[in-house]
Amino acid sequence: MPKRRERRDIVRMAYALQPQPPAGVARVDVRFVFCNVTDPVDAALLALEIQHHADVLVLNCTENMNDGKTYAYLSSVPRIFASSPYDYVMKTDDDTYLRVAPLAEELRGKPRDDVYLGYGYPMPFMHGMGYVVSWDVASWVATAGEILERNDTMGPEDLMVGKWLKPRRQGEEPLRPQTQNVRP
Repeated sequence: MPKRRERRDIVRMAYALQPQPPAGVARVDVRFVFCNVTDPVDAALLALEIQHHADVLVLNCTENMNDGKTYAYLSSVPRIFASSPYDYVMKTDDDTYLRVAPLAEELRGKPRDDVYLGYGYPMPFMHGMGYVVSWDVASWVATAGEILERNDTMGPEDLMVGKWLKPRRQGEEPLRPQTQNVRP
């Protein structure tokens, strides 16, 4: 939430103190994502934070937890970072602590397309700490409006992402989550 500036500073410090992935292995950017900030004081303070840290994205949506924010995020990333695409996009919460270098190492041997990776049980979706999709999956979410509209973008977001990916390959075997229980 925009009001949690102190929490974001703690998260920034926690990631700054970690060993970074070796040069050339991975480029990892940690960003905080918000929907439209409607409170004028929060908007002003967040604008200063953006100038100072350059790690905040503000999307055109209503701030929420299970009402489309994940869809807004995954569908916006390919457009926002079109000039320098990533191999993977991750969604996680601010109360999740990730060890960035081991996560980068885990992803290093993974394919760069058709990947949906995270922590889960034998189900069609990831849950909990977060999940990673390859860039092509995020790009597909950005352009698959008709399929996603039929499958809705609202509800428990972890479940929704799994539901969206099911029809990804119409007529083919759906994208299968790689439930390797990654615990970076």
